[in-house]
Amino acid sequence: VTAYENNSFGFNYSHGQYGGNWTGYTRDGSTTNKVDLGVAVATGTVYLLRVELDKSNTEARFYINDVYVGRSASNLPTSAAKKFSVGILKGVGTTSRTVQVTGLNIQAVLP
Repeated sequence: VTAYENNSFGFNYSHGQYGGNWTGYTRDGSTTNKVDLGVAVATGTVYLLRVELDKSNTEARFYINDVYVGRSASNLPTSAAKKFSVGILKGVGTTSRTVQVTGLNIQAVLP
C-alpha cells in the first residue's frame, strides 16, 4: 500500500489486510508502521475513530467507539507539520467504496 503520506498517522481499512480489521498507522518519512486494531469493518456501521499522539511524541494510541484498541510506538511523524487521515485502500475489484467523515477535531497540547 502506497497511499500513506509522509509524517502522518491515522486509520485505514483494506479487506486483504489483517482479516478486514481496522488498521492504525504511523509514518515518518517513507517508513510506515501498521497495527491490527482487531475490529472488523462492517458495512453500514458508523464508527467513532480517535487517535491520540502523546505530548512527547513517543506513542500513538488508537480508539474505536471510545475503546482503546492498540498503539504504535515506532515511525511516529517527527515533522512539525503532521497529517491525519482515514480511508479505504482498495486492493481488488472495481466497485467503488465511500468513507464519510462527519467531523474532525484536532487539539494541540502545548508544553
